[in-house]
Amino acid sequence: MEIFSKIIEQRNILESKTLDSTILAKKEIQNFEITIKKTIGFNTHIRYGIIETSEFYNNESFSINVYKNYQKGYAETNNLSINNIKNTIYHAVNLSNYTSYDICLGLPKYKLLALDNIDLNLFHISKIDNMKYILVLKESEEIALNMDKRIINSNGGDFNSFAIIHIFANSLGILQSYISTYYSLYLSVIAKENNKMECNYSYSISRSTIDLYSPEILGKDSAKKSLNKLGSCKIKTQKSPIIFSSEISCSLFKHLAQLINGYYVYQKLTFLFNSLNKKIFPEWLNIIENPHVLKGLGSKPFDNEGVYTKKTMIVENGILKKWLLNNYTANKLNLETNGHAGGIYNWYINSKNNINYNTLIKKMNNGLIVTELMSNGVNNITGDYSRGVCGFWVENGKIKFPVSEITISSNLKKIWLSILDISNDIEKRNSIQCGSILIEEMTISGF
Repeated sequence: MEIFSKIIEQRNILESKTLDSTILAKKEIQNFEITIKKTIGFNTHIRYGIIETSEFYNNESFSINVYKNYQKGYAETNNLSINNIKNTIYHAVNLSNYTSYDICLGLPKYKLLALDNIDLNLFHISKIDNMKYILVLKESEEIALNMDKRIINSNGGDFNSFAIIHIFANSLGILQSYISTYYSLYLSVIAKENNKMECNYSYSISRSTIDLYSPEILGKDSAKKSLNKLGSCKIKTQKSPIIFSSEISCSLFKHLAQLINGYYVYQKLTFLFNSLNKKIFPEWLNIIENPHVLKGLGSKPFDNEGVYTKKTMIVENGILKKWLLNNYTANKLNLETNGHAGGIYNWYINSKNNINYNTLIKKMNNGLIVTELMSNGVNNITGDYSRGVCGFWVENGKIKFPVSEITISSNLKKIWLSILDISNDIEKRNSIQCGSILIEEMTISGF
């Protein structure tokens, strides 16, 4: 990964180019935002120990928003020559003459901007060559294939490594940047029994290679998960308690993140549009957002508009406390941006009793554990929820058999309020970190 070692030098070059771009832009327009982004990386796919594909990425982009008389123009380019940047600025300014007038358009207030940058320890150059991790994949695959005679095939594995330079500047005088890395391993294998096959996968994601799974963990986990699905069947249609396993429990809060996004709120395209400062979860549940976690997968020092990010309570004692606002949606709602141009950061969902996963299963006693979700059957306007799932059936607090080809349904408002407990098996491979969730009751559609 020698090319990664030059990333700091390239950051300095691109910062200088960004500064030059602001000088050019000021000659054409009074209010503007400039973003330069560069991504360098590798993706390698192997199967049965042989490299099938290997791709190298070296992409960069320049984009500019301009604001003129409450009209907006936008243009972007992948060619960062000065002449091309000049042309891109010209096209954005010209376009602003033809777009709709909107008094809510404009730059965030100066006091909200990231005037001082902070180091969140997001950049970690691996001192080990890419080939090392290709060997890790090969070893993981070999471990999985040899773990059980019922593991009969491999879908292969992937290693990804990316370094990203983020630079932002605007006409108010801010110019900030940060660099980050992202590494991941993925392996999928196929199990067979009684002429029926099942596949599953395991993966690992981190800012640093030293935090990735070992070959043994990756291989055994992918094999075990495939084996556990063998013999799956439908169950009868019924109402039952449900556990969302920690691997997929974050999905319940991803829906929340979308539903409280300012874009949906000001257009009333969410059933939560009138729910600010109202109870939507049990009173013991809190959601803390912290953008400044060191090495965090969801960490950012500033948002896509240069606004400084802050630790905040999204939900406190079950009560919704924040919309997720960029400058435009904040203006639409007569509020102030809270630094969410570009999405959410690290979310932490607390548990009630600090119980482990097995205790949560015993607490449910009889019901369904959901481990995989299919489709996206969620209605943002009504909250109606319906998704295909796979998982395991539980009786008397013990897992009995795997299930598949079933659908679970309810309403998100009811689901959130009927959360009984959350176990402490926190899934850390996601920006939303949460344990397994026990829901009081949902409808299962089977046979």
